[in-house]
Amino acid sequence: MTFNSVTCRYETVINRLPTNTSYEWKVAYNENWGGDQGCNGDANCQFNSGSAGAVLLIYNPFSGQLTTISISSSETTAPVVSTSAPSVCSNSFKDCIVRASEDYQTELGSAAPWFPTEANSLMTFDETSCLYLLILSGLIPNKFYEWKVTFDNS
Repeated sequence: MTFNSVTCRYETVINRLPTNTSYEWKVAYNENWGGDQGCNGDANCQFNSGSAGAVLLIYNPFSGQLTTISISSSETTAPVVSTSAPSVCSNSFKDCIVRASEDYQTELGSAAPWFPTEANSLMTFDETSCLYLLILSGLIPNKFYEWKVTFDNS
């Protein structure tokens, strides 16, 4: 699946399926089924290839919703009506303090690495992209860093 920066969703078009055939799908991430997303309690999502044998699969990473849309076999992108970006981003963490805690904090002046209350690690929610962002400067080029997101200073 490819991330569509206009809709803030992952999408893929599948063409040349046998027509009127039933299929199942779900999203796996982190390269395993331990972090998967399906339909109705993580069960496989079902769809039919329809008379054209072509579908658009959509995964919304913010809501976890999976959607299947039948399309004509010549379409290569989502129909305009189905991919309009939400007018308001859904932010389930709006009441939380969101930070990027990491091993590079000492290089940027923090007292310790992985410090969950570091002021310079506070992320901001961008309503345009529907993403939490943190801009860092002063990191060592070509060095591998590790980081994780923390909530409410924990």
